[in-house]
Amino acid sequence: MEAAVKVLVSAVLSAFLFICSFQGAQAAEQAVEPQSQIEGFTSRRGLLISKNIYAVGEKSVYGVIDKKITIDALVIFAAGNPEKKSKGLRMEITEKKGDEEFGRSSAAFVDMDELEGLSKALAGMMDAAWKWKGEAPGAYREIFYVTRGGFEMGTYSKGAEIHAYASAGRTDARSKDWGLAKTTIIFVNVGDMKEIKDIVDRGLTLLKEK
Repeated sequence: MEAAVKVLVSAVLSAFLFICSFQGAQAAEQAVEPQSQIEGFTSRRGLLISKNIYAVGEKSVYGVIDKKITIDALVIFAAGNPEKKSKGLRMEITEKKGDEEFGRSSAAFVDMDELEGLSKALAGMMDAAWKWKGEAPGAYREIFYVTRGGFEMGTYSKGAEIHAYASAGRTDARSKDWGLAKTTIIFVNVGDMKEIKDIVDRGLTLLKEK
């Protein structure tokens, strides 16, 4: 009888510790701060926020599932304090199948202080891709760049094929809080990456004036 009681107590204690550890993990997960400054600013509570959005450009890729990346410039500040602003680009990828409208989407934010680095990274990726074109097909190669907010762009070679891609959103716990599911758009030509770089550069120029 005494042994049975000990086993029961041990089982109850183990279950209690498991629940505590699970709740602690959930609390830690929920406590993770947004990665980008823009997300951090807009997640603040008890603050009247002003948001200005400027269309910068977009690029579409057509196939079985059509996809489009739309890039907007954002200027956000607390109402009454326009001198302290958070700036950046919103990179949204939407997709549609057949005759339906563009709808399903994911997005990521790129802070102002990341834009020059992103532009330089895109230039470096294109240089690498053009060099790969002049070489004999070899092992799978990839070069990519990821921002704090979960925007990723890269180029890769697979045999004789060289493609570029962009993805937006995150697959971690923050995705659920922000409604951001990772979606990828594949570009057939690496030259398409230059169009994205040009849009990013236009966005950077616009934001410097705001």
